Amino acid sequence: MIKILQVVGTLDVGGIEKWVANFINYCNKKVDNELDLYILSLDKDKKAILEQINIRRDKVYFVKSNNSTSRLFSLYKTIKEINPDFIHLHPGYSTGIYSCFIKLTSKSKVMIHSHSDRRIVEKGCGYKRKIYIYITKYLISKFSDYRLAVSEKAGQSLFINGFTIKNCGVPSLDFNPDYINPKLEGLKEKKKIFHIGRYSEAKNYPFLIELCLKFKNHPDYQFIFIGANLDKYKLELMKEGVTNAVFLGFQKNPEQIVRKYASLFIMPSLWEGLPLSAVEAQKSGVFCLLSDNITKECNIGGAKYIPLNVSLWEENIRKLSNKNKIDFSCRDDFTLFNDYFFYVRLLSNDS
Repeated sequence: MIKILQVVGTLDVGGIEKWVANFINYCNKKVDNELDLYILSLDKDKKAILEQINIRRDKVYFVKSNNSTSRLFSLYKTIKEINPDFIHLHPGYSTGIYSCFIKLTSKSKVMIHSHSDRRIVEKGCGYKRKIYIYITKYLISKFSDYRLAVSEKAGQSLFINGFTIKNCGVPSLDFNPDYINPKLEGLKEKKKIFHIGRYSEAKNYPFLIELCLKFKNHPDYQFIFIGANLDKYKLELMKEGVTNAVFLGFQKNPEQIVRKYASLFIMPSLWEGLPLSAVEAQKSGVFCLLSDNITKECNIGGAKYIPLNVSLWEENIRKLSNKNKIDFSCRDDFTLFNDYFFYVRLLSNDS
């Protein structure tokens, strides 16, 4: 078997972690699985998604402390213990430092995966940060064996030389028609506008708050938010007297909820690599309204892109959610089956 160590920033509830969890679960269900997978999380505390991963706990490693020295030591110790053939790095700019360290201390091949287009952030950062970014990109170019990106924009954001575009797959969505969410059952006759995402600058929550305020006096429209750490915005809307916003917090089965209840899925992000929640929504038969900052690769047949203008979004939400159902067909992309055989073919040729 090909031994692979997956290195992630956290095991929290973000898109990267969700893909790693889904990919490991898919591999471990295969009778003829050729990949022996391990995880190292660079955060000792955030473990929300761990219980969803079908993996022996002795194959999951955590750093002892959330500082650079401890992270490098934990990486070194983990490599020495399991001796992986490949190390698959996901944590963004810092992968440059980790890839250099790996090459100096082991014979493992290094694969770096870019999941986000952060060039908007890069433009606004200080000169010290810009120097750090330049150095890490240079290290990536020198010490990585494989460079993968979920989209063209994500690749251009992190890599200064060639890269391969490899979209991340999502699992087959098993719909339970008997599923019920008590908070949403009473809203069946309403137009339910869904958004998924924990708090982060990229998700553009101030814009979402503005949208909610536009619909403050229109209770037929209900905004449903799925994601962790959103109490700040929940309180802000309460102070503004907004009663048609529902915060569900972190959910283990967001795709089930979206498929059952959503009239429309929205994502006015400032930047994204390739948001799998939008892919899952389309595969669930829910049309998506996305900002034009989001990569076009995530449109598999049921998405519309528009600029970040509140009035324009208000108009499109009214128009798109008023239709009983938007008919569209999805391409059969973004499968874990494709992910698995991509890695087996790629790594078998180099192992």
